[in-house]
Amino acid sequence: MIPKIIATILLSLILIPAAFGQIVDTLYTNPNMEGGLSYYECYNSVLYFPYGTIKSVGDAYNYYETGVIFGRYYVGFDLPLYPDSLELIQADLFLYQWGCMGNGVIGPFPIWDVPGGDTVFCVADHIDIGPFLYIDDWEAGDPGNVGTFQSNFGLLSSDSILGWKTLNVTDQALQDYELLREWTQFRIRFEIDTDWDYYQDLLYFCSGEHTVNPPMLVLTLEPKNSIADRFGEKASMYSEISAYPNPFNDGVFIELTTPLKSAGDLTVYSLEGKEVFSYIINSVNNPYYWEGRDYNGSLLPSGIYFVVWRMENSEIVEKIVMCK
Repeated sequence: MIPKIIATILLSLILIPAAFGQIVDTLYTNPNMEGGLSYYECYNSVLYFPYGTIKSVGDAYNYYETGVIFGRYYVGFDLPLYPDSLELIQADLFLYQWGCMGNGVIGPFPIWDVPGGDTVFCVADHIDIGPFLYIDDWEAGDPGNVGTFQSNFGLLSSDSILGWKTLNVTDQALQDYELLREWTQFRIRFEIDTDWDYYQDLLYFCSGEHTVNPPMLVLTLEPKNSIADRFGEKASMYSEISAYPNPFNDGVFIELTTPLKSAGDLTVYSLEGKEVFSYIINSVNNPYYWEGRDYNGSLLPSGIYFVVWRMENSEIVEKIVMCK
C-alpha cells in the first residue's frame, strides 16, 4: 500500500486534460489535529480520544458511572502551497458515515426528543485550533469563541444512509489561504449537545486511521487564463449543466439547459482523462441518466469523474463523484 503522504503527492501531480484545465489534489487528515472530544456529566469534564478508526458525534448515556456523554469530532488538513499560476476553484470535505443510532437502536438517524428535533442535523464549524488538538478546544466552533471562524456553516448529514457525506468548504479553504494559515480545520457536531433522554443518538464516521475510507479534502484547482476560463463565461451566460445527486451511488441525473439550436455532445471522463461514456445530443432531452458504467456496460470504480458538454465552440465542465 502506498503511504498516504506519497499518495497525496502523486495525486497532486495528476493533470486533467487541457479540455478541462483542472488539477485535483486529494488531502488526508493531519493526525495531530484529528480526534474526538466528549463531555462526561459524571466527571463534569471533557475527555480527549485521539485514537480509533471510528469517531462518533451525538449523545449517549454512561450506565456504569451514571451520566450523559456528548461528543464532537475534529479534523484538520495541511494546506499545500501551489504555484501562483494556479487558483483554487473548489474544496470539498468528504467523511464516510459508517453507522447510526437513534434512541438506542442501531440503524435509524439520531432522534432528538426536543421541539423541532426532526430538524436537528449534523453540521460543521470552521475553526482554528493551531497545530494540535487539545481538550481546551472543546468550545472552538461555538459563536464568539476565539477559535471560531464560522459556526454551523453547512450541513454534513441529515439521514441514516451509510456512505460518503460531502460538504463544500471552498469559502473556508480560501479564507485560510488568504490568512496564510498552514491548515484548514473543522468541528463536526449536532446542532444540540443532548436531549437528556438517556438514549444513544449517534453518528459514526471513519477516522484518519481507517485504511479504506479515511476523511478527505479534495481541492480542485485551475490554471489562470485556462481554456475553461476563456469558454466558461460565454457558455455560462446561456447554458448550464447540473448533476444530482452528487456524490452519487447507483446513478446520476445530468440536466442540461440551453437556448442554443445545436446541443452538441456530452462526454464523461475519468480523473485520468480517459473517455468512459458519451451521448450524442441532437436536442436537449433532459435529464440524462448515467449509471457509472463504461461503453461495455462494466461498472466503473468509485472516484472523481468529469462531465463535459461541448457545443458551438464552447464547453461546460461539471465534476461528479461516484461513491460505491
